[in-house]
Amino acid sequence: MSEPRQGRIIWRELLSVRPEAAADFYRELFGWSVTEGRGQRWLWQGRSRIAGLSPLPADGVATPASVWLVYVTVDDLAATLDGARRRGIAAAAGPVVDATSKSRFAVLGHRRGALTAPIEHDDAAARPAEPAPARGADGRAIPMPPVGHFCWHQLNSGESDLAAFETDFATLFGWKLDQRTNGSAQRGTFYVDGVPVAGLHTMPEKADAPDHWLPFVRVADVRAAAAEAAANDGRVMVAPRRHPAGAAHGAFAVLADPTGGVVGVADIAA
Repeated sequence: MSEPRQGRIIWRELLSVRPEAAADFYRELFGWSVTEGRGQRWLWQGRSRIAGLSPLPADGVATPASVWLVYVTVDDLAATLDGARRRGIAAAAGPVVDATSKSRFAVLGHRRGALTAPIEHDDAAARPAEPAPARGADGRAIPMPPVGHFCWHQLNSGESDLAAFETDFATLFGWKLDQRTNGSAQRGTFYVDGVPVAGLHTMPEKADAPDHWLPFVRVADVRAAAAEAAANDGRVMVAPRRHPAGAAHGAFAVLADPTGGVVGVADIAA
């Protein structure tokens, strides 16, 4: 496995108000299997462990619905937490030591609610990041993960001015923001070493939702995925549509599981 670098998204975990219902939903939607061990549920696509599934903590995380927690590699967790404090970003949990993966992490609650976990590994053979559905700064295509795997992560925010995010995430992870306007919405892409690692999107005022991470899963057919979600007590939050960046980016939709967790689906080509 490749050596993790500063600022790479390497893991995600669904903190669910009803883990059993969430597990059933994603099993039907994506064909994921679920295993349990050491008090933790794991989501699998084939032989690949792709996400965690945990009960929403009773304290430390204030949210009425299920949310995704995104893990980002850092070289020095203590320095990252110090930078977070200087930026007014509170630690919602941790630091926590995970002896199994030889790592230490904490959970940061951003100003408007999004949860991000900086994680430092002792072992250079830690799980590598999955590629993003975009091109690097040099224009070369970045390979897509297989169908059923996570392919992108987007931070949705009610903040209209994205400048604070640029400073915050530059301090925490070394991310650089390429910001642009699409109609009334502000959008951006975070880069590390010229490689896109995450998206940033402003939500409309009517959304009335806290900031949150929206992970995307690659699917073969966006419309079929939306129909499957609706048939299994989920909701279609954003109906299937072509990506505004053009045909090369395929189609996407945004779905909600029965516990309130939100996930995107995309059929971008390999």
